Amino acid sequence: MYRLGSEAILGIRRVGQALQINPRISKSWASYQVTYRDGETIYQIRVDNASGLKRGVKQVTLDGKVLPGNEIPLLSDGGQHQAHVLMG
Repeated sequence: MYRLGSEAILGIRRVGQALQINPRISKSWASYQVTYRDGETIYQIRVDNASGLKRGVKQVTLDGKVLPGNEIPLLSDGGQHQAHVLMG
């Protein structure tokens, strides 16, 4: 059930060594946060939906660096990382 919710609604799905982000949420959700653990590495993922959209990703950053596309690489370094997703 947890996997279904995280993949279908929150749009967070592991694909190989990356997390693919494709949120499909209610227009009324302004934002949400998810903690994702891969081994000893922790990712704090925040998704902002300031435009009130149901889907679409405008930009993804990891630790302040803009990433190409909508995937967050899994680093497996035992650290804590901050990801920000801007819907658009």
